[in-house]
Amino acid sequence: FFFKQKTAYEIRNCDWSSDVCSSDLSQNGFSGSPDGGRFMGIDGDYGRSKLSQTIDNLTPGLTYNLAFQWAGSQFTDAQGDTVQWWEVSFGSSPSQDTPHTTVLSKGFSGWMNHSMQFIASAASQELSFTAMGNPGGLPPFLLLDGVSLTTPPPPTTVPGPLPLLGAGAALGWSTALRQRLRRSRSAQQQPKA
Repeated sequence: FFFKQKTAYEIRNCDWSSDVCSSDLSQNGFSGSPDGGRFMGIDGDYGRSKLSQTIDNLTPGLTYNLAFQWAGSQFTDAQGDTVQWWEVSFGSSPSQDTPHTTVLSKGFSGWMNHSMQFIASAASQELSFTAMGNPGGLPPFLLLDGVSLTTPPPPTTVPGPLPLLGAGAALGWSTALRQRLRRSRSAQQQPKA
């Protein structure tokens, strides 16, 4: 990817728009994010740091589903294959990795959907993504978009065999009782000899 050269004036005035040369991108299979709009791109080797956000109003002990789209890519002026992945952390839970994906020289992996689960240990904790990759110097360049953190829906309860057996027994008992009542009424209505 080639980004537009910025002057100090443009940077100081928050003009962060970028122009990506479409002829370079179409040669490696790059496509915009499936989530639409902008996405994050981070070098997975040089000056590694995490992209993070504090999440509030969590319920400790509850499992949360994290879903996102990601892709591996490489600058079009770099030579050599790379291996890329995201390391994801949520509070004190052990970090989890996306699958390690090989990206061919000057290539693009295509967008991938990924999800994982974490258990909250506090009411407020940090969600972080760290771009990882090797070998150094090429660089591995990871893309991220569409991040969502949700609680799983409550499990649907399916009645076990005992309630079904109980319902069947009650139905059978009520049918037998109705038949007895009919016989009893019939016997009372018959003339006595």
